[in-house]
Amino acid sequence: ALACRPEYDRVDFLIYMSAANYKRDRRANGREYLLDRLARIKPHWCVQQPHDKHQKTFLLGSKWNGFGKWKHDLAFEPVTTERGRAYLNLINLTADERDQAQQPPLVA
Repeated sequence: ALACRPEYDRVDFLIYMSAANYKRDRRANGREYLLDRLARIKPHWCVQQPHDKHQKTFLLGSKWNGFGKWKHDLAFEPVTTERGRAYLNLINLTADERDQAQQPPLVA
């Protein structure tokens, strides 16, 4: 992958994606979760609020952890904030997966 090449070590990555399509492909083909894939590319991420039925969003990955919250039209949130984690959770997991994660286990 491009992100693993040493000459791109200092390059930030801006990804525009349809999270709904990614999740559909992940479940149909047994691929890894988006969160796992992002962690291998760059250590620090900012995410934009997903929009429309396809959950389209921008993700900004960097080695630099100095990106703060962007309050203008871009509205990126670091994934270390509560809102950023909520956006990331929304694009990483399906609605059923999020529901299952919040359900307490049944006592046998």
